[in-house]
Amino acid sequence: MRFSGVGFEPEDISTALSLTPNNSWKTGDPIINPPNTASRGNRRKSYWSHRFETDEHADLESSLSVVLALLLPHRLFLQGLTSKGIDIELFIGLFGDENYGFTITPTHSKDLAELGIEMGFDVYPFADSNPPKR
Repeated sequence: MRFSGVGFEPEDISTALSLTPNNSWKTGDPIINPPNTASRGNRRKSYWSHRFETDEHADLESSLSVVLALLLPHRLFLQGLTSKGIDIELFIGLFGDENYGFTITPTHSKDLAELGIEMGFDVYPFADSNPPKR
């Protein structure tokens, strides 16, 4: 899950959602080149991301149910962020070694829309089933 935009403190997301970010920075923070070399300027937007650990063998709908159960109690907080122009994306990487499909129920679509969360899909057909860490 990714949050990006101007006008939010990454720590506020961690606190409100009781989640630890995998990556985060604030508007104005220096951009650090790996491995901790000179800065390339300053961040123009704040950013916060968290990788939900879900069962890699579960279907998409089951995993989405788990994530939405965690997020729906924070509806007002998330809607407040999106009303300020903060982008919220639920990124989903799909890996497979054969053709497959998935569906998203109307209930899950409605819940995501109410929360103001976009869904982003990266599909890796015929790829190693070990997704990259983000």
